[in-house]
Amino acid sequence: MTHMRTALVTVSVLAWTATASADCAWVLWHAFDKAPRGTPTNPIPRDWIWQTTGVYPTRRDCYRAMRANPVVGSLKEADLEFGSDVRPFGSDTSLLWNGNGVILDGPLSQWWSCQPENRKPQRGSYPFE
Repeated sequence: MTHMRTALVTVSVLAWTATASADCAWVLWHAFDKAPRGTPTNPIPRDWIWQTTGVYPTRRDCYRAMRANPVVGSLKEADLEFGSDVRPFGSDTSLLWNGNGVILDGPLSQWWSCQPENRKPQRGSYPFE
């Protein structure tokens, strides 16, 4: 079942990537959750505050820049572009990546995502709640 889910995610990401124009730039987005996890004001789905941190000529360059962040860089061996997994990161935090970016899920959640220049990450996505 896990292999089928991984294959489905991989096919979906590859299909989505193929629809993005080869000529477009890629934007690295960084988001913070508006409210700490576990508080009454923390909505589900999440409400992210997005900001751009750079524009890159290719998706690979965007992911390379994403890895420059110390948190994301801790996943050196992980396939962030097409892989999918969850890993503990400290006592009450975990890192999730799924081809749509990397999420630091904990008391102060953050999300990094590379998107084509004509697409902004969706409000409330965690991913796809």
